[in-house]
Amino acid sequence: MLAKNKNSGDLCALKIMRKDMGYDSGMTEIVMNEVEIMKGLNHPNIVNLIDFNDGAEHIKANGVKTPVFYLALELANGGELFDFIAQTGKFSEDVARYYFHQLCDSFEYLHGNGVSHRDMKPENVMLDADFNLKLADFGFSSNKAVNESRK
Repeated sequence: MLAKNKNSGDLCALKIMRKDMGYDSGMTEIVMNEVEIMKGLNHPNIVNLIDFNDGAEHIKANGVKTPVFYLALELANGGELFDFIAQTGKFSEDVARYYFHQLCDSFEYLHGNGVSHRDMKPENVMLDADFNLKLADFGFSSNKAVNESRK
């Protein structure tokens, strides 16, 4: 969902998950893992976390309130890299190299911070408005520091 940051006026993406849709403690743990990992990340080739709320409510037009989690994320309004390739065709060697370097930079940053993404797939590689690569979706990620603090 597209939203506007109240403080800056910038557009952001909202990842909203209903708490009453069978989300057991396992789903809550995945969301909290994603938030904890993303709080410690800040890189130009990673979709950055702007805000998180685990006590929010979605209010429907009829006034019914539904408890939700939400993550406000940096907007990657260029869509998925996969869709971009499907629309434009195969990349030239220069363009492929450009994206490969950005992907390598993001992984070098993650691994240098003890983070393993663990869910790499085309749907999790996004593009921003300037067609720069943005790695997304850290729900299944692992972080050595976060895991140690939970023991």
